[in-house]
Amino acid sequence: MTRHALVVEISVMKVRIRKTVKLFLANTIPFLLTFSCGSGSRSYDEDGGGLPDTDLDVTGDVDEIYSIPICGNGIREEGEECDDLNRLNNDGCTWDCRNGNGIPTEEADASVSGYQQEGDSTQIGGAASDWQRSICRLPLEWTGAQFATAIAAQQPTIPPEPQSALLSIKRFNADGTLLAEQHSFSEVVHPDSRGFDLVWNGTNFGFFYCDDQALFIVLLDSQGKPLGEPVAIVERPRGFWSPAAAWTGEGWAVVYRIYSERAMVERRCSPLSSGRQVWQIWAVLTGPEGRRDDEQEPRLLVENVEPTISQPDISAGSDSIGVTYLEESTPFNPNCAHRFMLLDRDLTIQATSGVLSNSAGGELTYSSGRFVTAWLHANTRETDSAEICIGRFTDDGELEGPPVCHGRFSSEEVYSPYPVAISSGDMGLGILFRVTILDPNSLYTYIAVLYFQRTDEVGRPIGPAIEITRGPSSEVAIGAYAIEWGDGFFGGIYQHQNTLSGMELRFLRFVPISR
Repeated sequence: MTRHALVVEISVMKVRIRKTVKLFLANTIPFLLTFSCGSGSRSYDEDGGGLPDTDLDVTGDVDEIYSIPICGNGIREEGEECDDLNRLNNDGCTWDCRNGNGIPTEEADASVSGYQQEGDSTQIGGAASDWQRSICRLPLEWTGAQFATAIAAQQPTIPPEPQSALLSIKRFNADGTLLAEQHSFSEVVHPDSRGFDLVWNGTNFGFFYCDDQALFIVLLDSQGKPLGEPVAIVERPRGFWSPAAAWTGEGWAVVYRIYSERAMVERRCSPLSSGRQVWQIWAVLTGPEGRRDDEQEPRLLVENVEPTISQPDISAGSDSIGVTYLEESTPFNPNCAHRFMLLDRDLTIQATSGVLSNSAGGELTYSSGRFVTAWLHANTRETDSAEICIGRFTDDGELEGPPVCHGRFSSEEVYSPYPVAISSGDMGLGILFRVTILDPNSLYTYIAVLYFQRTDEVGRPIGPAIEITRGPSSEVAIGAYAIEWGDGFFGGIYQHQNTLSGMELRFLRFVPISR
């Protein structure tokens, strides 16, 4: 495949610091996106009518400018033999920017057990979760005795009253048996377009959600009962989206998205996503009770991210914090790029990964002293294919060897705008991911497939991916999903909407294969 590159020199001003960077445009396959994760369903006219008021100062300040990593920024710089705008092997330029394809991936660790699905999935929720169908983050936490997730039950309203939903916790045993005692605590306007997260800290839950005015936390006991009123972490009349949180051992770390400016952009990550707003990703720290002190101002991390599928994730390490997010490869390249960022415990940026690869997004976990992220990569080496990739980062933010990619899913078109869910346990990883393919027997029919993949700690697959469910997208909608290690097994949860049975929330287990 012939590649063409256009080098453009531009000047970028960021908070009193001017940098000159070179960017290039490379041929890559378009990454087709058809589902909106947490961007809402509002429409805007050409003059910006309907846009929220953005003539406000941004909370906090950007006082730290980080440098773009040498490898993976698309610029061949001193010490590099090549730079093809990713950190992957097998494409003529290695993960550390050397000519060639790199050393082949070793076989998976033979001591790591394979896993298989145990029985059929269990329905743990029905119509109450219907309002959650547009939320791409479905939280799942294991307390050591039971699982917990959160749903948003639609509330009856009379126009012109805005649509709203009641947030509540669902708890269930390791076999999927739903516990009778459930708790509801907050009503939220437009929750489908804003999202929420649930985090267990070993003693109690932190539940994070957004509305039109603020980002909130509600502390819950081990039974999911509120311990007090919601606390506004950050307030502004511009709105918040896609919160993700982590427990640091001393308090909570949260990332979220907000509108950046009124300007409309022509292309963001995909040729199909023209006319989108410009967004930013922010982070904030709180104490154990969810309150900020005077020195804990929110910190701007990333500007100008794609709103349709840019759902950041966060995980806390031993003395650092990791964040994954999506951003364009360059302002001239419309492919989404999966990236990792390392923060210290003051939210100061310590390192960034550059472009890992084209991606629909990936979640993040911390395991065995490493940050681990998985994502679905649109394969630019072979047209019409995609593969799962896993990357590991050390506590100082360095990519530890080349990402491991495997599992080709080929069709006339392969895409998935959903994040890849990941959890660690039993000397390896459990991964849930979805692909949507064009039915080879029908030109206009798409098939959604949900898979489970077991790997070792490095990300090398232990056996083939296990198909959980599939169906034509017109009849079966596979919504958000999550996976969590449950002290001896992986528990998975996913949304399943059938045109006949309606929305269901389903739970399933994956257990070791007997040797």
